[in-house]
Amino acid sequence: MKCSLLTVAAKIKQVDHPDSQIYQLVIFKFLRFFLAYLSNAIIIVLVNTGGAMQQQSNGMQIISAIPSIKQYLTFNTGGECYALGILLVKEIIEFGGITKIPLMPNFVRGVINLRGSVVPVIDLSARLYGKCVDEGKRTCIVIVEIPDNAEGLTELGVVVDGVNEVLELNSADLTAPPQFGSKIRTDFIEAMARLSNRLLMILAPEKVLSVEEMATLVAATEHASAKEH
Repeated sequence: MKCSLLTVAAKIKQVDHPDSQIYQLVIFKFLRFFLAYLSNAIIIVLVNTGGAMQQQSNGMQIISAIPSIKQYLTFNTGGECYALGILLVKEIIEFGGITKIPLMPNFVRGVINLRGSVVPVIDLSARLYGKCVDEGKRTCIVIVEIPDNAEGLTELGVVVDGVNEVLELNSADLTAPPQFGSKIRTDFIEAMARLSNRLLMILAPEKVLSVEEMATLVAATEHASAKEH
């Protein structure tokens, strides 16, 4: 590139122009500027390439060093404060309009018609503690989308005592769930976070809202009822 520009400069020097000296001076200044710009551009590319390679080689260290921030919807059920990742939450609706289905375990409250879609409704208190939620003014249904290996995403309605707020939590603020001493199954808890005035338990949706496990429990309940009759 540099050789071809010098060749062009030599040819320009031979041009017969009324203001040849001024003309040549302008052209040479332009070429000098262009060559300087080209040299700087090459240096910048080399520096960036080296930095990118160094960053790639240390990628695992960089990712682990930077804490991630996630948002969680917090709510109460069974006298405790829990949270779910906000990305799972589709909407929150008023409690009511539930059609009960016979021969279901107590944590299956029934189904609702959500804009033409039939959505199963789970009582979270009954799922965690075996006792249905005490309905009150703040009782509501949280509509969530749970990954399902068979069908992609499954919509579920989750009955809770009441929702609180959306919190941003840093991964550095989270601790591992306890191995014992919890009122609920330990595999239902993904992590824990201590807030200013309470302990927040983050639920593991793939466990507590496992479609496969709940379907197995429903089938077992139906089978038991059939044997009784």
